[in-house]
Amino acid sequence: MIKVEPVTSAEEWVRLRSSDDMDEQHRAAWAEAPLEMWLEVIDRFPDMREWVALNKYVPSEVLSVLMLDPDPRVRHFVALRRK
Repeated sequence: MIKVEPVTSAEEWVRLRSSDDMDEQHRAAWAEAPLEMWLEVIDRFPDMREWVALNKYVPSEVLSVLMLDPDPRVRHFVALRRK
């Protein structure tokens, strides 16, 4: 199991996910974060919703929100999850 430093803010996570640095993108994919932070990303950065769905540690509460997303790509990524 890969463990990386947790992410604490929506802005930090979006910066990591949007980075050209593969290590930062990897951190965004594997980082744990509080439920409130994920909900803030979904609300403030709607273009990042599919990336939220792909995070390895995103809480099931967030996946429940994303499975109702109007974007079929987001729902597709949620459907691929095992949670």
